[in-house]
Amino acid sequence: MIQDSARSVVGVDFSTSPKKTWGAFGEVNDAGRLRIHELRGGLTDKDLLAVSEEGHRVIALDVPFGWPDQFVSFVSHHHQGRQPPAVASDDFQLRVTDRVILQRLRKRPLSVSTDKLGVTAHRATNLLRSFITCDVIPLWSKGNRTMVIEVYPAATLIALGIDPRGNKKESSHRRRILHQLANVDVGNTQDVQACIDNADALDAVICALTARLCLDGNLIGPPDDDIVRREGWIFAPPGGGTAESEFRDD
Repeated sequence: MIQDSARSVVGVDFSTSPKKTWGAFGEVNDAGRLRIHELRGGLTDKDLLAVSEEGHRVIALDVPFGWPDQFVSFVSHHHQGRQPPAVASDDFQLRVTDRVILQRLRKRPLSVSTDKLGVTAHRATNLLRSFITCDVIPLWSKGNRTMVIEVYPAATLIALGIDPRGNKKESSHRRRILHQLANVDVGNTQDVQACIDNADALDAVICALTARLCLDGNLIGPPDDDIVRREGWIFAPPGGGTAESEFRDD
């Protein structure tokens, strides 16, 4: 149950399968700390629609909200029987926000147009259109109370100075990251263990932390641009991250 909707945030590690879709539900206290009071896996579309209607202040989803403009144009021309425009490989694969993340944080996001991530985005796109009581940024904003944003856990970690590299299958890797998360309290021993045992659960907590940073105004938001409103935007902290080498493990 939401105790204070003005301070309530949700982080969702999204997947094609509800079995791998985890949600971290938290509230920000007077000291600015985020307390995760519920960590739940197996979230269905029905569950997520219900979450969107509960009055949370920020919901952060780890999934692209759209596809690269030039990818869409290329495919549209092809399906219309017209000669597709010349499109560079990176423009075909990466959205504006993906290129910004790569430039700022030396982390190349997975491509929604050429990786399996597209199937996850398909599920999310169908679902987001049902979030009629929310502002899904930057796709639409109608003055609703709940803000829904796209986030990328690895980008959040890098911007906060936490190295995300390592074997996600190793519990020691997840334990290290969990212990480095500042201003986050995971409510109980069972949920702490879930984060150590399950990468999806930990990513949901990182998404919730990103939502808290959004609540504080500590994320870089999208430019006022029609392309970005079609493609979506990854909200990430302004930190410079680690520039020595490009992070490519996902």
